[in-house]
Amino acid sequence: PGVPVDEPRFRTASVGRQTYRAYVYGRRLAQATKPDLALLGVALDGALAVSESPLRVLEAGETPAPGVPVKAACPVSGTVSNFNAAAQTAVETGGEIVVLCHSEHIAEYEARLIRAENAAGPYPVEFSLGDSGPGTSNIMGRPPIAWSQGTKKLLLIRVDFSDKTGTPVLAGTVTPIYDDYAVTQINQATGVKDFYDQASYHKTALALAAATGAGAASDSPDVTPVYRLPQTASYYALGDGTNSYDGTLHTDARALATAGGFNLNTYDRIGVVFSNIGSSAPANPAPIVNSKINYGGRANVQGKNFWINGWYNFGTLVHELGHTYGLEHSNLWQVSDGNPVSATGTSLEYGDPFDPMGTSPATVANHFNQFQKSLLQWIPDTAVTTASASGTYRVYRFDHPSANLANLMALKIVRNGTQDYWIGFRQGLSGSAALLNGASILWGYNAVTQSNLLDMTTPGTDSSDSPLAIGATFTDAVAGVTIHPLAKGGASPNEYLDVQITLAPRIQWSASNFYVDEKLGTATLTLTRGNDTAGAVSVNYATANGTALAGTHYTAQSSSVTWPAGDGTPKTITIPITTGAVFTGLKSFTVTLSGVTGGGVIVGGAATTVNIASAGTGDPSLVHDYIDSGVKQVAVQPDGRLLIAGWFGNVYVNFIANVRGGFARLNADGTLDATFGNGAGADVLPVYALALQPDGKVLIGGAFANVHGTARVRVARLNADGSLDATFNPGTGPND
Repeated sequence: PGVPVDEPRFRTASVGRQTYRAYVYGRRLAQATKPDLALLGVALDGALAVSESPLRVLEAGETPAPGVPVKAACPVSGTVSNFNAAAQTAVETGGEIVVLCHSEHIAEYEARLIRAENAAGPYPVEFSLGDSGPGTSNIMGRPPIAWSQGTKKLLLIRVDFSDKTGTPVLAGTVTPIYDDYAVTQINQATGVKDFYDQASYHKTALALAAATGAGAASDSPDVTPVYRLPQTASYYALGDGTNSYDGTLHTDARALATAGGFNLNTYDRIGVVFSNIGSSAPANPAPIVNSKINYGGRANVQGKNFWINGWYNFGTLVHELGHTYGLEHSNLWQVSDGNPVSATGTSLEYGDPFDPMGTSPATVANHFNQFQKSLLQWIPDTAVTTASASGTYRVYRFDHPSANLANLMALKIVRNGTQDYWIGFRQGLSGSAALLNGASILWGYNAVTQSNLLDMTTPGTDSSDSPLAIGATFTDAVAGVTIHPLAKGGASPNEYLDVQITLAPRIQWSASNFYVDEKLGTATLTLTRGNDTAGAVSVNYATANGTALAGTHYTAQSSSVTWPAGDGTPKTITIPITTGAVFTGLKSFTVTLSGVTGGGVIVGGAATTVNIASAGTGDPSLVHDYIDSGVKQVAVQPDGRLLIAGWFGNVYVNFIANVRGGFARLNADGTLDATFGNGAGADVLPVYALALQPDGKVLIGGAFANVHGTARVRVARLNADGSLDATFNPGTGPND
């Protein structure tokens, strides 16, 4: 039942009663839902282009609009200044003007606002998913444990409309959703509450107060009376002709519940339940032609709110609440050429037939998949192993409420920089011989996004037999990965599957582009060998002209690189560069790998580009990760790595914050050096000064009183790895 959803995934931004379709970029692409957020952007009709920054610097001579409050105290220094449009540094954020005493404080204030946005809890900008019919027709940044675990109190707000009156009814029926019916779907044995209790290994629980009485006379303190919304069903359903006004519908419903005496702040999840107001049957009492509310349910990802458009049943409730916990859809990698990992495949929304975030049957036995459970940290990180060497791994079933989480619940194999194989073992669906006797394999990612189930048996034909059967073998020739389930064993709840993993040696350029100053005379390229190191491996390489010409700009080369058995160290190739060539800008040539021996595979592309830069040309290879505030000091180490210090508190990698507290080290290409400065850093920012000693230790100076949690007043020395040098203690330190 239900109809297909036009947009299964979208973002909205609500300002008062107005809801916009939100379009974001940069760091906001990784954000989910967060209320009370400072947004800046450009609105056109029902669309809002949202700025990546939470503030806007006022232009010279700009004055606040009438009625806009002005905060005169600098949020960084506390200095109070009267607003002066001609000579004042000020920003707009959250509907007010904030005066700063110095332009340098803009970056620090922006960083503080961003850190507040990224605090534990729901995340910025509503990120919503809509689903068709009952239960539907799929790390950036996992939700915090406090959000995905513990007791979650539910409030159900029932509403009707002047043009669709009466108690909401179950879609396609005349069954009224009275208090007792609403509570029963959640609290009954094998109901929604049981599902979350079992699937989470008892780490989360839904709380909805029981109803007294029966039928129309039943009453639960967590289910509201039927409130009449201020607008018609047609108004909310038709919206602006492109998008519905369902955001406004939820806002209006919450306002009525508050006026009715419900304290919304005491609830963790808030659902609005109404009769189906979609554009096609079954709808009650009749469809709304051109309705834009055609989902069975909708929910904010990592947010409190969800909507039930008539489909008030186990499948829809489990699915939509899954979104509020922080999950996206469980998809299927749909292929047409018989290759389960075909590069021409596409991600089919809701395509996983075994997962409630896909199209699984509505039963408590159909747990979320292993990737989804890991995102919620129901499966702890200690129960997930990344296969870094060939061998046999024992994977225990993950779909039993009493599973021993000290066992290996999921096996992960890195496929590329963003994508991993996740191998799990399901035993809860007794009617599926494929699941009972095979490995459930999917693609997970380095971010909170849809998983993609891989059909290892009849790819592109029938996903119900997708597990890789015991005795069968799958090889990903591109990634050098072979998976071979051997046998199952054990007794409930600790059944297991032994899986043989073979990892071919992976030969890869350390970068897709290398940059070299023409005056250096040589270009040094690095090759890495990953995965298996058991045998000897070699690979050929050869240069080829681009805009740089052999004999004029560089010396042509063709040779091979060899790793002996057991050797996994990087190897370098040195190519002479002509220092006397006369040109401006960049000249480039390529170096291509071929002819791998020893069972190795080339990953990440066979060719790399060498860019020869004339004097004064910018270095485009230095592309640093996102640093959340200003950098005041830079020091270059002899190995080319960069020490930085300043106002920043975090360096973000794939939108995940890495705390650095005012100092960090970057690799030569600008990426964060994760081996340096892991700790709290300085407790007061900025770190104003930084100096590199000949022995590799680093002196820092600033306004701090502690470094990495240890008292160091204004001056400290770091070891070469960024840890605090305990042998250097200035005592009370300088007095200013």
